[in-house]
Amino acid sequence: MPRPARPLRALLTAIILLSSGPLVGCASGPKLEKIEAPAEGIRLRYDLSPGQTYSGSVSHNETVRDARSGMSQNRSLSFDVSLVVAGPAPDRGGHKIVARFSNVNLSWKLPPGLPFSLSDFTNSAKAAIQGMEVDIFVGDDGKIHHIPSVPEGAGPELGMVIKKVLEALETAFLTVPDRPLKIGETWTDEKKRGREGKLGLFVRGSVTTKVDGYYRNEQGEEIARLQINENETAVTTTKDGSHETKKEGKVTSDFSTSGSYLVQTIGELNEYDPGEATTITKLKVTWTKGQRAGVVQSETQSVDDPCSPDYVGSEECNAGGETQSVTDPCDPDYVGSEECTPAGEGGEAAAAGDAG
Repeated sequence: MPRPARPLRALLTAIILLSSGPLVGCASGPKLEKIEAPAEGIRLRYDLSPGQTYSGSVSHNETVRDARSGMSQNRSLSFDVSLVVAGPAPDRGGHKIVARFSNVNLSWKLPPGLPFSLSDFTNSAKAAIQGMEVDIFVGDDGKIHHIPSVPEGAGPELGMVIKKVLEALETAFLTVPDRPLKIGETWTDEKKRGREGKLGLFVRGSVTTKVDGYYRNEQGEEIARLQINENETAVTTTKDGSHETKKEGKVTSDFSTSGSYLVQTIGELNEYDPGEATTITKLKVTWTKGQRAGVVQSETQSVDDPCSPDYVGSEECNAGGETQSVTDPCDPDYVGSEECTPAGEGGEAAAAGDAG
């Protein structure tokens, strides 16, 4: 369930997420240089190392055509989202990832007759999403095993906005095959999430992806361009009944094979809500790969003094520095294999012998 903002673990808050990423392949963004694909094929893998971070920027613009009146209205939603890989979660299907939302901007329309104003709704929606934090679970292949549902009691209008926000998390990952891919090759992923007939969200659909080309961007990343066709049926079941919607769309995504993450997704999606509305959505999402938590501490690991508090190694600390040259086994700073023979035992006898 989505939860309000709370501080991330101390290990993770050391990471500062910056920038919203390049607009790869767009007229207003950096150009792509076409390059030759590896002879052995292109491999698509995700970097889901614990502590790895990603920052995303989401732009969601839609036109809603009311099925009863035939009238259309435009509305938009934009926000930033940071992802932090919290670590393996084999019992939940792969890896736990913490998502946190910020910089929420909303331009929405409401049906007439509601007992609250548009400004009140906009302010409450922003407050609900700003700083909202959720956990998702993703497999090594990018398959999303769990995204939380809209919490009950959110109300239909606010629930719709939160649903759009949660759906944007799916653009961070695309299920990829565990094999080399050639230019022009396609694969299909059958999407299924949730439990059919149970309370909550149940999703069934398919995503067909084609490798369309191989490029290098201005940052030097090697990019596989992917053309994607998808369709989906979503059923939301509450105590009051079930509601079904259908979605289909065409999307272009750029996958960094050198950075092991999905760089950008641009596309158009059509959602059909029978008897209610048809929604045409233009979506643009960019992702930037950030630092990993382990990188922050890397400089301290070069310390070679066993007595330094930052030292990591097998040598023992011999406190006292230069005093370690002491050869007297009875000296408190002595380090060695000889045993101390205290004065009064063998020491005094030896001294007496020398005097005689």
